Amino acid sequence: MGDAALGLLLLALALWLTACPKAVQRVDDHLMGRVSFAVEPGWELNRNYRWMGSHHVQLTPSPPSSVLTVDLLRAGHGGDDLPLDLLAEVVVGQLGRQVGMQTVATQKHEIALDGRRAIALSGRRIHGPHQMEFTAWVTRTPRYLLIVQLQTPPGELQHQTRLLQRLLESFELPLEPPPPDTLDGA
Repeated sequence: MGDAALGLLLLALALWLTACPKAVQRVDDHLMGRVSFAVEPGWELNRNYRWMGSHHVQLTPSPPSSVLTVDLLRAGHGGDDLPLDLLAEVVVGQLGRQVGMQTVATQKHEIALDGRRAIALSGRRIHGPHQMEFTAWVTRTPRYLLIVQLQTPPGELQHQTRLLQRLLESFELPLEPPPPDTLDGA
């Protein structure tokens, strides 16, 4: 593919992304939509779209060093048959793999995310000579798979506990009923 064709393709993609409906609306320090949560001051929304039933939100601090993404992906068939911890490991392990990124999860535990059972994975991502630390939370609703992920430079993940705590405490999926495997066992 020539440089001109690649340029046109990138321009078309940029125009398409700007024309997509927004996944969330920012109101002060809250993002509201199918997913809603509070964000720390200084974090800017730089990707915000929904397409074919999926939602993608990306925030970065100023100056950009870390990346917080929230993806609500339309669930495919068979995803409900897999145990949540296995599903989380597979999904998080695949993120970035198509561009050569290797994911090494070193910790895994359960958390509550909007009253839903979620799996939290933490570890590092390696892409060539570059490394990032990450934490990712994965849960499901009857129709969606939710992935909340924070990537930081090495040694910075522990400094983002305020952001993660605020996100965890304020997170809501207001338009999605909880699945049968909620924490209260209902």
